[in-house]
Amino acid sequence: MPDSERLCIWNNRGLFMGYLPEFGMRRQGAAAVCVGLDKEIEISTDEREWIRCRTALTQPLTDHAIRFDGGYCALLFIDPHNPDFSQLIKSNAGGQRHGMFIALREESWLIEVLLQIRQTPPNGDISRYLSKLRFCESEDSRPTFDDRLTPVMRHMLANLAENTTVEELAQIAQMSPSSLEHLFKQHVGIPMRMFRNWFRMKAAVLAASKGKSLTEAALTAGFFDSAHFSRAFKETFGLPPSEIFSPRRKLEWFIEDTAAF
Repeated sequence: MPDSERLCIWNNRGLFMGYLPEFGMRRQGAAAVCVGLDKEIEISTDEREWIRCRTALTQPLTDHAIRFDGGYCALLFIDPHNPDFSQLIKSNAGGQRHGMFIALREESWLIEVLLQIRQTPPNGDISRYLSKLRFCESEDSRPTFDDRLTPVMRHMLANLAENTTVEELAQIAQMSPSSLEHLFKQHVGIPMRMFRNWFRMKAAVLAASKGKSLTEAALTAGFFDSAHFSRAFKETFGLPPSEIFSPRRKLEWFIEDTAAF
């Protein structure tokens, strides 16, 4: 009997566990911890030099390709303002290669926890293992942003289905649109559009887990249509939604709808 495949959204994290095809060159708006649970994966930034490892951290907007070689894998996506991302970079200082962090210091316990999640039976208590998947000692810690950005981010997250313009957001921050875009990218690490799409993705996945079609879920989360959702999904996660939500997959869902701030 094949392993269960899982999609989990909780505490501003996203986790996919299962089987994936080889990824050609791609980039995504979220940071991603890539783990080979059956065997090593291969990862590259140019598809010429390949690095074999069990774990790797790819930073947002970093071009890379991955070979899973048919093995069961885990992709842990971390949102741009989650303190786990900065903690991972800090703890793995010196291990960066071509814009990626290879063979993470947290590798042993990370694989152990993921294997526990993999072995949890359907409808089992998966939350107790998911709660271990954090890299900061405190869940309450948050990166420090420029004070002008906090009301902007809160407005976007409170109005995900609305397409608030940069000009309107700039008025909230009391600065020019170009200055806001520059400040946001400097502090958060990705453009405002990608930041909003990350949280729209979570809203769409939550809607899909409750029985809505992908088109209905996309509209609920504020996307114009299914094509818009598909483009944004690939931009955020580096693969099309058709790959994750394919009818051939029998996904087990764990969705915990928690606040972003």
